[in-house]
Amino acid sequence: MCNVIQSICTQHPNPDDIDINKAISLGIISSGTGYSRCNELFACINAPFMSGKTFLIQQEQLGDVIHETALKVMEEAGREEAELAREKGDVDGDGTPCVTVVADGAWSKRSYNVNYNAASGVVCYMS
Repeated sequence: MCNVIQSICTQHPNPDDIDINKAISLGIISSGTGYSRCNELFACINAPFMSGKTFLIQQEQLGDVIHETALKVMEEAGREEAELAREKGDVDGDGTPCVTVVADGAWSKRSYNVNYNAASGVVCYMS
């Protein structure tokens, strides 16, 4: 009646922004929610959700980025720890920095009449 036509975008047109499917996929991966649960959530609010195939493509692409970022952060932390060890004089006879590292890991299990091992675990390193 008012003769107004308006376009509404699901993502910002800025090419530097992450697209909506990649952002949701990252949230699913980061929270450990899983595709099925997120799909159910979107169904509850009557909103369309990406297909399983689209999610798998996004997951593969994000996996590479997450892996590269994790390696970069660990290398930076290693360099920082080595520098701190040098400043404190914690070096061996060759001048190699000595850094104490403590590691622990966990793998979840269920014990209520089902022999179940999780498909993933967690490891924590502290220096």
